[in-house]
Amino acid sequence: MIGIFDSGVGGLAILKSLRKALPLVDLCYFSDHLNFPYGEKTDFEVKKFSHQITSFLIEKGCNLIVVACNTATISSIKHLRSYYKIPFIGVVPAVKPASIISHSKTAVLLTRLSAKGKAYSNLLTKWNKDNTIHTFQMPGFVSIVENNLLEETSTTEYLHSVFSNLQKNKYKTIVLGCTHFLFLVPFIEKNYPGVFTILDPINGVVKQTKKVYRSLEIPEELNPKISFFTSSDKKILESYTSKWFDIKMPEIQEISFEEYS
Repeated sequence: MIGIFDSGVGGLAILKSLRKALPLVDLCYFSDHLNFPYGEKTDFEVKKFSHQITSFLIEKGCNLIVVACNTATISSIKHLRSYYKIPFIGVVPAVKPASIISHSKTAVLLTRLSAKGKAYSNLLTKWNKDNTIHTFQMPGFVSIVENNLLEETSTTEYLHSVFSNLQKNKYKTIVLGCTHFLFLVPFIEKNYPGVFTILDPINGVVKQTKKVYRSLEIPEELNPKISFFTSSDKKILESYTSKWFDIKMPEIQEISFEEYS
């Protein structure tokens, strides 16, 4: 079984792609909405949450865990790998691909904690040699997606203000440095067709997860299932799973986060 966790609904995009790539593998998704958003928490808090969720997912039988959250990856994945004996796959901003394919200005959109993380700083040091990659902290994006406000007029106006400004300032590439931001892709493609090259981590994460999981030589399931858990109100997760998956969805279970301290 593969476990996937995020501070909320952002990791569902990765879950959906994993389902297509590994159709005969059980998947278990954990949405930590109780502690959302991770990007506004301290490094210590995110490590604590990541540890609690990992303990829960391992108890459920997960053999590999995808940290489907940029903030948690940057903050905690090194710690998790040193503490637990199972493989972990993380998501990191696509700074390296941006530096390779783009010779113009690149905007990396991140949460506050990710932008301040040492891991991200190291990425910039290594790959931003010509100083064309610029960082933008966008905490408002996370709340918009998590609270399902993408169709609101105020949201549309806000998103236009952000992306029209990036266009005005001649940014050609956008790196989506938070899995929640993946839900903004339809808006960008509809309203700014051909303006930006959009880079996200999904393909790389799915490819690496498939490779590592296959190496574990775990038998495939005859009747694979997806399980959903949340640390808070399940209605938010339900609103997305009902739209994103073309299968009959199982009951989303709310669990007490503190049981797995």
